[in-house]
Amino acid sequence: MNSLFLLLLALPAVLGGQIKSTCEDGYFSCSDGSCFHDRFKCDGFPDCPDNGDEGSCTECMIGKFFCPRGYCIPDYYVCDGYIDCVGPPADEANCEGHTCGENHTTCKDGMCVHDNFFCDGFYDCSDEDDEAGCDACQPGSFLCAADQICLTLDALCDGWMECSDGVDEMNCDTCINGYFHCPENICIDSTWVCDGFGDCLNNEDEDNCLEIRSSISPEEKQKLKTTKERKRRYL
Repeated sequence: MNSLFLLLLALPAVLGGQIKSTCEDGYFSCSDGSCFHDRFKCDGFPDCPDNGDEGSCTECMIGKFFCPRGYCIPDYYVCDGYIDCVGPPADEANCEGHTCGENHTTCKDGMCVHDNFFCDGFYDCSDEDDEAGCDACQPGSFLCAADQICLTLDALCDGWMECSDGVDEMNCDTCINGYFHCPENICIDSTWVCDGFGDCLNNEDEDNCLEIRSSISPEEKQKLKTTKERKRRYL
């Protein structure tokens, strides 16, 4: 029984490592005794349980970036707008003229953004360059062809005309949660319903109201109306 137990202890560990008292040439040893091939050391991804393979690095493999504290990160983390190096933010310094890694594109400000984040409806470049000049959009977003920009799908039929030609607010058979559907197929904020001001073109949002809100003063009502007139964007 004792022999079987010792044999089990000698079996290879999971995750590509092997439990040995010493590692063979070309392998390095983790603190728990597991062995990994040298190609996994300082590659930007921890393999040892205590991340020991990513500590005390003096140089990194091709495609990785060396942080001054002695560890490596993927090179596409460099100039991406997020500090990944602990201590001196070396990965976000001297980004002007930086060339991004594979499947990443350089913003005008030097930041690296993954290609999948271009034309997805969210601004990732600080100058919003990733959402300009879009001929097509990523899945889950909508193209404003007149402006060549992409919007997230929740911007459709939300009561705000964001495409210059208003196509995002056309033919709205339904509205997203929190918005009221007017018969002319536009959407308004649901808090505007029965507030004493008509916001649908024929004031349907003020029909069949059991109680019109009357707790605010005439001056406050006028201020609210003026504010709403600035915000409303009918087609």
